[in-house]
Amino acid sequence: MTGSGDGPGGASGVRRRESIAGAARQVSAGRTFLWAFVALFTVGCGWCLAVPYDGFADEARHTVRAWSAAGGALVFHGPVQGDGTPLITAPKSLAPNAPANSACFQQHPQISAACSPPAGLRSDGRRMVTIATGAGRYNPLYYAIVGQPLRLWPDNRGIYLARTLSDAMVSALFAAAFAVTASAARGRRLLSGLLVALTPVALNLSAAINPAGLEIAGAVLLWSALVLLVDGRMTSPWLVRACGVGAAVLAVVRAGGLAWLALILLVGALGLSRRHARRLAREGAVRRWAALVALAVVAGAGWNAWQNPTGQALTLQPGQSRWNLVANALNIDVWGRGEYLVDGVVGLVGFGDTSPPGLVFPVWFCAFGVVLFGAVALTRRRDRIRLLLPIAGTAALSLAVDVGPISQGWYLSQGRYALPVLAGVPILGAYLLAERGVLDDSSLARLARCYVVVLLPLQLLTLYAAMLRYQRGLQPADPIPVMPVNPFKGAWLPPLGPQLPLALAAAGLAALGVLVWRTAGRPGPLRGPGDAGDQVEPAGFQLLRAASTDGQQMVDQAGIE
Repeated sequence: MTGSGDGPGGASGVRRRESIAGAARQVSAGRTFLWAFVALFTVGCGWCLAVPYDGFADEARHTVRAWSAAGGALVFHGPVQGDGTPLITAPKSLAPNAPANSACFQQHPQISAACSPPAGLRSDGRRMVTIATGAGRYNPLYYAIVGQPLRLWPDNRGIYLARTLSDAMVSALFAAAFAVTASAARGRRLLSGLLVALTPVALNLSAAINPAGLEIAGAVLLWSALVLLVDGRMTSPWLVRACGVGAAVLAVVRAGGLAWLALILLVGALGLSRRHARRLAREGAVRRWAALVALAVVAGAGWNAWQNPTGQALTLQPGQSRWNLVANALNIDVWGRGEYLVDGVVGLVGFGDTSPPGLVFPVWFCAFGVVLFGAVALTRRRDRIRLLLPIAGTAALSLAVDVGPISQGWYLSQGRYALPVLAGVPILGAYLLAERGVLDDSSLARLARCYVVVLLPLQLLTLYAAMLRYQRGLQPADPIPVMPVNPFKGAWLPPLGPQLPLALAAAGLAALGVLVWRTAGRPGPLRGPGDAGDQVEPAGFQLLRAASTDGQQMVDQAGIE
C-alpha cells in the first residue's frame, strides 16, 4: 500500500519530492544567472571605462549608425561614396575624426589615444559632420536599442550609457548560458568549455558599441542549451527557449549570423537520434520556438537580400579566373594572415592591433586543445565529425568571404568573426568527454577549477595590456622591445581614472571564478535521459531534470513510468 497511496512512498509523495527538488534547482539556476550577470557585467564595465572612444573595433562607424537608427532612420536612404559605402551625417561629438571614419591611433599600437580629438564634447553635439560607415545598411534592431542614449545625450554621457546598455544585453546572454549549467547535474559538464569559449576578445566586445558582442553571446547561449537538448537528450521548455533566443539573435543581429546559425544547427542535427528527434517534435515548446526562429531567419535573410549590407565587398575583380582568385586568397589567409586570424579569436582586441603578452595565446590554445583533442581522439566517429565540422566550416566561410576583398586589395575576415561557431567546440567537447566516459564528472569539475586559476587571470592581463597600449603606446625597440609597465600613467587616461577599470575587472573576474568553482564542486547524482524529472517544468524559468536517486527508486517501486 505504500507504493500506491498518498504517503511518502506513494505517487503523490514522489511528485512532492520532485516539486521540492525542482524548486531548489530553479532557485539555484536563478542565483547562478544573477551572480554570473553581475560578474560579467562588472568585467564589461571595466572594459567600457578603460578603452577610449573608437578604441573598440569600428566603434565610431557603429555609433553613428546607432544614433541614426534610434532617430528613426532604420533604412538607409542617404548618399554613398564611390565604392557604395553609406555616408551618415551625425554630431561631431560622435565622429571627432570626421571626415576620417577611424581614430588616428587605430592600426598604430605605438601611438597612444591622446592623438585623437576628444569625443563626446557637448559643444560638438549640435555640429553635424558626415562619415562613411559600412554599418549603414546593417539590420537596425541592435542599433535602435543602444542608440537611444545617444539621441538623448550625443556626448560622453550617451556614449558610455550606450556601451553600458550593450554590455548589459551581452552579459545577460552569457549569464543565461551559465544558468543553463544549473538546469541539470550534467549541465556542470559545460563549465570548462564555457570558460574556454569566453575568450578575452569575447569579453572585450561585450562593452563595445558593436553588434559582434551580442552575436557571440547569442551563439554561446545557443550552444550551451543545444548540447543539453541534443546530447543530454532533454526536453526542458527552458532549454528550448534558450535555444530559440540564441538562434533568433544570430539570425538578425549581423549579416553573417545566418551562415553561423546553419552550421551550428547542422552540428546539432548530426547528434540527434531519430527517437529523440521525434520526442522533441512532439513538444509544443519546440514547435512554437521553431516557428519563431523561422520568422527570425526569414526576417534576417529578407533584410540581407533587400539592403545588401556587405555592399561591394564580395564582388570579384575581373581579369582573373575564379580558381586563381581562390588560390590567391588561400595563400594570403594561410601563409600571410593565418596566425593573425587564429590569434584574433583569443586576444587581439581593438582593431586586431592590440595584443596582450604572447603568453596568453599558447596557454589559451592549450586549454582549448585539452578539450578538443581529447574529445576527437577518445570519442566516437560521429563526435569527431561534429567537433571538427565547426572548425572546417569557419575556415571555409572565412576564406570564401575574403576572395572578393583580396581581389580588390584588402581583406574582410577577422578572427573574432568566427567566435560564434568556434565557441561551441570546447562547450560540446567538454560535455562529450564526460558523456562518453573519457572523464568522470569529478575530473571534469577539477578541469573547470583549473581553468578558473589559469584562464581568468589572462583576462585581466589582456585588459592591462590594452590600457598600456591606449594610455602610453607600446613602443617597439631593437633588438629587445621595451614596454611600459605602469598602467596608472600615460598621455591619455580613462575619464574616471585608470584604477577603477582594473578594480572592476578584477572584482568581476573574481566573482565569476567563485561562481564556477562552487558550481563545479556542487554535489548531485547524474540521471539518465529518460528521467521523469526531465519532463517537469513548474511556472517560471524551469531548469529541472530529476528529483533524487531516492525519489527514482520510489518511482521504480511504485511501477510508475
